[in-house]
Amino acid sequence: NKYQMADRPVIVKNEISILASSDPTAGALNVRNSGSRFDVDFNEEIVVPRDAKNITISLSESSVWNSVPNISASLGNNHVLITIAATPIDCIIPDGLYTPSELSASINFIVNNTNPAYNGYITLTPEYSTNKVILNFNAAVACQFDLSVANSMATLLGFTATNHINGGIIESQRGTAVAQFNNVNTFLLHSNLVSSGMTYNGIASQIVCNIPINAAPGELIFYQPPAPPQISEPNMNGRRIQNLTFWITDESNNEVDLSAETWSVRVKISYDSVLILR
Repeated sequence: NKYQMADRPVIVKNEISILASSDPTAGALNVRNSGSRFDVDFNEEIVVPRDAKNITISLSESSVWNSVPNISASLGNNHVLITIAATPIDCIIPDGLYTPSELSASINFIVNNTNPAYNGYITLTPEYSTNKVILNFNAAVACQFDLSVANSMATLLGFTATNHINGGIIESQRGTAVAQFNNVNTFLLHSNLVSSGMTYNGIASQIVCNIPINAAPGELIFYQPPAPPQISEPNMNGRRIQNLTFWITDESNNEVDLSAETWSVRVKISYDSVLILR
């Protein structure tokens, strides 16, 4: 038939979504004590067709708690020695993620347990216009805030590692440097789903996407990239996936302490296939 139409190839867009959680009760395996890395096994393997073209990996969404400690024994910044009216009060701050106001409350919790009458004599307040911390001596009593001790929080607060005193008067002292409460600026999501992944400052380490920290301490970071990076995986066709590993690091590629909080991601494998219309 001279009017018979020739076969016509049509490009079909395909997606495979993978939802993974670090929750052991939901099936996560080999979860790190810090909660930053876990494995998942699939009861039905994921198969990328052999004829798949233009294969990419991307992050659709993630849910991660903003819980990485900025004060801890391992960071070596959890200590200040306070003296009020000749009474020394050794303050060892529990590991945690603190704002200046929350740190001030934690210090005064220890002070209150030593002598309730001294509660509030020394406080810390943030000065957002300069990103510095203000050390307040709120009573006309001889007080010392000694940051020369071991594991001092001097750098965190932006103060010199010396003994800060008030001379028995009510006064406030401003830190000499910008406070360093943001020890982690962004999260990097990694997975062995990608071969090399994105590069960060020129280094490839199986990065799928960065997750900006856009929630307050202790709150959930829910992130849906408005324009997800598409990680090209041209050699992935024919791959059969039975298990995967996911992990989160800071911008220096160090695995972070998520305080054992569970987190989840949804990643997507996209590819083209050719359908022949006859």
